[in-house]
Amino acid sequence: MHLDPDTIKDALGFLNNDQVKNILSPTTKAIGESLKDLYDATIGENMRNVADKFRERRSGKRPTTHEDFKVIIPLLQGASVQSDPTLQDRWANLMDSAIDQSEGYLPSFAQTLSEMSADEAHYLDRLWAFFSQPLDINTGLPFAMWPVEHWKLVDVYDPKFRINFGHAEYWLHKDKMGDDDRATYAKLNHIELVIQDLIRLGIISRTEKAEAKDHYLLGETPMPMRGSETVLKTEYALTHYGVSFIRAVSGNAGTTDKGGPSDQRPS
Repeated sequence: MHLDPDTIKDALGFLNNDQVKNILSPTTKAIGESLKDLYDATIGENMRNVADKFRERRSGKRPTTHEDFKVIIPLLQGASVQSDPTLQDRWANLMDSAIDQSEGYLPSFAQTLSEMSADEAHYLDRLWAFFSQPLDINTGLPFAMWPVEHWKLVDVYDPKFRINFGHAEYWLHKDKMGDDDRATYAKLNHIELVIQDLIRLGIISRTEKAEAKDHYLLGETPMPMRGSETVLKTEYALTHYGVSFIRAVSGNAGTTDKGGPSDQRPS
């Protein structure tokens, strides 16, 4: 786009006019001061809330030292912009974990937490409650890192969620679908977006492997049947980073005392 130099000169001359300055400057200054006051007040309130929660976490523990304070300084900026109580809790837990470093801690946890929503934080709690359940068999995998299929991640997000059509069917018939079906599909999209975001953050892994469609069990080991078709299976699991991150932001969450998880797919 070409801008006429004379037009620009005239516009700058108009804005530089003393009468225009007298009209615009007080308003601009007032707006700027109002935004600054609001920002300062919000940041201050957020930090007070996080500090109160942090003191609760440190209650009964050793006094916080100057060296401890230097450890949590990098976390203060991220904590200060969180107004949601759920995320304030997670930042207080992360600050506590940064000092204790009892379950493994990385400075990158702060950046990861800063990119999460409160909804995702609650979902992590439900994922941990599920994956930390004791299993009936020894998988040989690290704790809480055993794989599941996509439907189980959806089920953990909302055990009551049901959908009886897929993406292709929705886009083929969406003009004929009612509000309930549209809302159901919108929720599915949100759940999948959350799952993909946790994959992006390195909390969940997604792997694909080829296996026989038909198999039989030899003890506890699945064995392919001769002539069986090979299919591609997608699995999801918490990563080592994810397990350590969840423990750091969830108050060093322990294992659940529930029985083993159900592998029954909801109907």
